[in-house]
Amino acid sequence: MDRSGIKTTEFWISVFLFLLGAGVYIVDSLGAGSTVAGQIVGGLVSLAGVLGYTIPRAGVKKRALEAQALARLQGVRPIANEILEREKKLAGQSIVNPS
Repeated sequence: MDRSGIKTTEFWISVFLFLLGAGVYIVDSLGAGSTVAGQIVGGLVSLAGVLGYTIPRAGVKKRALEAQALARLQGVRPIANEILEREKKLAGQSIVNPS
């Protein structure tokens, strides 16, 4: 299934996790009992959300590019075979030196 990134479930889950992590970070920072651990947890949740989308999406893009490259190569292969056959025929002909 080929959908743009914004239409995928992974995108919306990562947006939710990013906002949740940012919210945890902000609430913990504003509170009187602000802790480094709370800020770290908020940052890690945000990071997990972003990476949870970016890494799989990069894999999808890579596979799409590989499929395009393969399709182009398959289109070129018959031409390459024709050129190789021509070269074989030319290599089979010997050039006789008239001297």
